[in-house]
Amino acid sequence: MVDIIYGDDDSDVVSSFVLKLQHKNKTGRINGVSVLIRNAEGDIIRNTDAYCTLSSDGIDVGDTGKCDKILQTITGKMM
Repeated sequence: MVDIIYGDDDSDVVSSFVLKLQHKNKTGRINGVSVLIRNAEGDIIRNTDAYCTLSSDGIDVGDTGKCDKILQTITGKMM
């Protein structure tokens, strides 16, 4: 999912679009994942990475954990 996180800066409101996902680790410790982004037809239109170490030291074997990445930040000046 993509979550919108709001905050403040010197100019006004800041909006950050954050990709969040849960990942089940079936191998060794995972620190990040590669994410393919597809359009409605299923074509790959972009890829990005997501870090799994923000709330822990990574995801251990057999565990499920959170991975996320800020895709875009719109500052108050940009608004």
